[in-house]
Amino acid sequence: MKNLVWLLAILAVSACKPSRPHGVLSERKMEKVLVDYHLAQGMADVQDGRTEIERYRNVQSVFRKHHITEAQFDSSLVYYSVNAEKMREIYEHVVLKMETRATLVGVDAQASDKYANLTANGDTANIWVERKFLTMKPNRLDNMFRFGITADSTFRVGDSFLWRFRQVFRGQGSSLEARVMLFVTYADTSAVVSQYVSGTGLTELHYEPEAPLDSQAIRSLAGFIYIPLLDKNESKAFHLMLINDMSLIRFHKPQVGEESDVVEADTLEADTSVVSQPHASSVRLSPSELRDAQPREHKVNIRKEQPFVPQRRRAPNTQRSNRRR
Repeated sequence: MKNLVWLLAILAVSACKPSRPHGVLSERKMEKVLVDYHLAQGMADVQDGRTEIERYRNVQSVFRKHHITEAQFDSSLVYYSVNAEKMREIYEHVVLKMETRATLVGVDAQASDKYANLTANGDTANIWVERKFLTMKPNRLDNMFRFGITADSTFRVGDSFLWRFRQVFRGQGSSLEARVMLFVTYADTSAVVSQYVSGTGLTELHYEPEAPLDSQAIRSLAGFIYIPLLDKNESKAFHLMLINDMSLIRFHKPQVGEESDVVEADTLEADTSVVSQPHASSVRLSPSELRDAQPREHKVNIRKEQPFVPQRRRAPNTQRSNRRR
């Protein structure tokens, strides 16, 4: 009897587990489609002047290859985007498969991105600690993403930042766009950089402080991604923004003495400086000063004039004058 009760309980729990709706791709099938989908997007990005046309053609060829419709693909995106953890797992497999494909054809996927292997340490570091993948929708629950980072001892005066991620927009009706903002807070003021993002591709938001902020200590960083809400007529349409490979790169400002600007002592016994002046051995002239100090050859154009020869005046003809008289 007790075994029968346990069996009924297990059947009841399994019956309550939601099944995948009809027409939604399986996780394995979704991974394969997404790999080809992103490769098709990348192939379109290298086209000159026909990016959108090539992107549409390439994406449609992916649907034909896997024998699915665009509606099935969009429905599957919506289904898996509800479960953020499941979508994250799918995209982790997608990234691994894309890197494997790149390796097979002799392309180093990591080498193409100079920020791919950065850690949280060093003068150029990836300080991103939030999730790298997220989905956003134009509704009141999923239309905003935000983060905040408090500056610590690893931050320096004059630091600059690069917030970057890859996005994919999928939707019906009007095209979606998002606004991205990065705030840098100092002791008594804040600086902000922002831009609008639409379409599929790589977004990079760069901040570099200018005077006088480049000489002030940073207190915190904050960032926002915001999708405007749709009107009532479009609120029921399918709209989705997928974000992947998110990172935040911090660049330290070169400090005095870190660059190779230290003047080394001369190894020659004799002074070969062009210009001798007091303390010349401890002063390194700039290229312009060296150029001005070089002896110059001054050319003077001298035109030789012909010697002046005075003209001789003819004597008056006395015979002719006598005849007239």
